[in-house]
Amino acid sequence: MAYPVINAILVENRADICAAEAHGLATGLLCANENTDSDYWLNELLHNAPATVDEQPQPLVRLFEETRQLLAGDEFAFDLFLPDDDAPFENKLRHYAAGVRGFYSAWVINGPNPTSQKKPMRLSKILLNLPS
Repeated sequence: MAYPVINAILVENRADICAAEAHGLATGLLCANENTDSDYWLNELLHNAPATVDEQPQPLVRLFEETRQLLAGDEFAFDLFLPDDDAPFENKLRHYAAGVRGFYSAWVINGPNPTSQKKPMRLSKILLNLPS
């Protein structure tokens, strides 16, 4: 899955985060609860999306499900979702940090059980308080 494609979908749908951070969030949610549903993740990502967006962006769902499979697999094939290797180092480092922030945010949002009944905090509120 190409990083620029996922990033473009997030920008188009007015997500507050980049593809690396979205992937980190998915990873954190799945580590907290392997049964987390992609709809839950999409709701966190796309809460600012225009009302005309009725269907789930399939590449995002595919990224979430691929992440689930890689985390559950025995091959240790999981990898961070970052820009291509030819991207400037500073850019890759910034996206790496965003991925870590996304993973951490998953735990801040819901603790170890994302299907609990407590009301989730909006990701944008949490991120305003994290250092860049």
